[in-house]
Amino acid sequence: AGSALEIYAHVPSDWSQRQYISDAISEEKLIAHALPLTQESFDALEKRNGETKDGIRLVTVMDHAQAQKWKFGEQSIDEALENPHVQAFLGGGEQAEAYLEVHQKVHGNKIYVWHSNDLGNVPVARPLVLFSGYLYSYFSFFNGRRVPGVRRASVSEPVRAGGAPRKNISIENLIEDVNLSDKVKDYIQRNYK
Repeated sequence: AGSALEIYAHVPSDWSQRQYISDAISEEKLIAHALPLTQESFDALEKRNGETKDGIRLVTVMDHAQAQKWKFGEQSIDEALENPHVQAFLGGGEQAEAYLEVHQKVHGNKIYVWHSNDLGNVPVARPLVLFSGYLYSYFSFFNGRRVPGVRRASVSEPVRAGGAPRKNISIENLIEDVNLSDKVKDYIQRNYK
């Protein structure tokens, strides 16, 4: 066994499918609030390290011990732009710059970057979830949290893992979603419209 790895992935896989997530929750298979991955799924992601599409880095692999040395917690937008974790979870390059530019306009010059250091013996996935108007990857799937999937307009049409076209999700679609609480809808309207 080699070094422990962290993989940041912006690609569909078996673990990112609605039924897999639902089954993991209902069958109480979550590990420290994360989805268990098969070693096969983890290895497949590792092999895709460095893959890009439409200017977005889809998969980034990092050595866990090295990753722990970077700054976490509150940091300036400039610091965040240099942070490899931020680059990885925002898709790198122009994608990260564009996100941080909007974040700065909406929330100011500070951003909070949290990182889990709870590796176990089983690979796990921590999809981003929308809760109370914030994106988290370290909370569980309780109390109406949603796994969002919003794309940039410049990216080619989204497709499901099986290749079927996916409905284009927009801020307007999120606001109209009957399953979101009024509190979340109000937050989205206030901060993202």
